[in-house]
Amino acid sequence: MSVHSSPQTRSAPQPTPIITHPPIHDLPTGSLVHLQYLLSISEISLVLYYAPWCERSFSSVKELNKTAQVFHKQVSFVAINCWWDQGECRGNNNFQSFPHLYLHHRSLKTPVHYNGPHTHQYFARFVSKVLSPFTYLGTLDVVEGYLNNGKTSIIASAGVNLTSNELLQQFLQISLQSLSKFPSWAIQMGLITSPFLHTTLGMKEGYMRIYNGGRGVGEISLNSTWEVVEGWMEKKKDPIVVPRILSSGQKSNLFFQVLNKGPTLVAFLPSLDDVTVFEEINTIYNKNCHQVSTHCSSIVTSQPSICNVCLQRDSHPRTPHNEEIFFRRLLKLGYFEALATQSHSCVQSRSFYDKHRTRLNICCGNIHKNHTKINGLGCRSNCTLQFLMVDSTQYPALATAVKVDDTKSNAVIIDIHNEMEYLMKGSFT
Repeated sequence: MSVHSSPQTRSAPQPTPIITHPPIHDLPTGSLVHLQYLLSISEISLVLYYAPWCERSFSSVKELNKTAQVFHKQVSFVAINCWWDQGECRGNNNFQSFPHLYLHHRSLKTPVHYNGPHTHQYFARFVSKVLSPFTYLGTLDVVEGYLNNGKTSIIASAGVNLTSNELLQQFLQISLQSLSKFPSWAIQMGLITSPFLHTTLGMKEGYMRIYNGGRGVGEISLNSTWEVVEGWMEKKKDPIVVPRILSSGQKSNLFFQVLNKGPTLVAFLPSLDDVTVFEEINTIYNKNCHQVSTHCSSIVTSQPSICNVCLQRDSHPRTPHNEEIFFRRLLKLGYFEALATQSHSCVQSRSFYDKHRTRLNICCGNIHKNHTKINGLGCRSNCTLQFLMVDSTQYPALATAVKVDDTKSNAVIIDIHNEMEYLMKGSFT
């Protein structure tokens, strides 16, 4: 007599919510029907796709909940289990990792993938940009201030009549889609409607213009697709735009690419509050910076001010002349002090009565009061330094490797070709 036992199986238990209290709506069974309903009743939604076994998913939900506490009146926050094998989410998506955050907006046909760190600080800044994706520029003074804040800027002309304006709707979509580059691109979007500004800036209705360092460097139609606009922005945006190291998959490659170009000032920033300071330093250093003759130098006066000085001669001495010694001698004699007392002054040419008819082209300007201890800012004769920002809270091991404290803002200049490192001493600001 033989006994055959049937296999004993049981169904997997119903998944439980990863978060049980508002303002985040949790969909533990991965119901896409319920998700579509939540998306339909809100103009703006952030949806976190998670796996209930994933530690990073738990951490992201915790951080997103902090952001939801601040923005829940303007934005709907949803978390959906996309791992349960019986759920609709798992059957309709093929995520290879978790978690993922997407922006759903009523003006967009497809959602925007968030590519920044999963912390409240970054989430909050991202949501702020979603709520105000572009800036209305009403006067010429506002435009000038907008272009002088150090970021690569895009200005669009969507016409005067903003009621039922298809161009305005298109620009809104492009502005929102550009957030897929957050936070690695420091690009700001602006809109003009004034006929006076159209004429003054020489812009055509229905076009966008990109500005680097306050200079327009290209235009493109607002009717272009996002893929076309993205490629155009990639080519036209300022190569000096400060990149940020994001994920581990990008870190080593980006780090090597930047360092391999030459000496690099790497700022380790544990707080987004210091990002603006670093971007300002980057802007001052690179503003009007061009590769010029080796007969140029930048002199820091006692004001303190910076004088960019270029030397020209009708003939050259038979023996090599050290321009740097010559410039320092003039500085010691107080030659630049009169110019430096003015906020900004330029002398195109000044003759010296010698047999080589030496002339100087001099431009002096004040150093920003917060950066008087940083030598070389705004030196047009020195364009060798690159800038890179690293969120030290995301990469503490990297901060430790270059001997900086990952809890404080620090900076180090790394020159891999000469195998040199220069760690900044003192306060970052």
